[in-house]
Amino acid sequence: MKRAIAPVALLTILALAGCTAEAPAPAPTPSASAPAVNPESADEAVVPLALEAITPEAVTAESTRLSDAVGTYVDPALVVGVDDQSQLTAADGNAASYYASFRTYTLTADTAPAPIGVTLTNVLEASGWTIYETANQDGIFIAVLTIEVGGAAWFGIVQADETVAGSPSVAFQLASPDLPSDEG
Repeated sequence: MKRAIAPVALLTILALAGCTAEAPAPAPTPSASAPAVNPESADEAVVPLALEAITPEAVTAESTRLSDAVGTYVDPALVVGVDDQSQLTAADGNAASYYASFRTYTLTADTAPAPIGVTLTNVLEASGWTIYETANQDGIFIAVLTIEVGGAAWFGIVQADETVAGSPSVAFQLASPDLPSDEG
């Protein structure tokens, strides 16, 4: 259980790290919104592949592939910038090493990010991811998801944030399966 909670806790902390103490800005009046996607349609590209071996190289490549696939659901015309803080995390006394992919898409000021976050979550769920928890409050939508493939658990968070005036964003965070202790 501790193994499963550590990545989710880390991802939740990362999701909230960008939050500020400032009062939320009023929601923008959207002139741009989520791309048209049938949320009932599964997309195999957003499902992790079963890895022959859990190695730093394998989880890095697969995490990058998954993040790229999820990113295709964010209309490039709405994107002002992409911040990628992905990295291999070091093992410590409480958690094994794993790859953490963390991409934030800053959107045009007139974009409502929540519909995009909901669309991403719907596509992931239709593709086999299990929604662990969702919240949509005070200008922030967040969904925590998990999927198991080949006996390896992957964890994800979708976040849509409109609390920073003029700078709405959508973020996707992913934690790979734990690396064996001799690999991390």
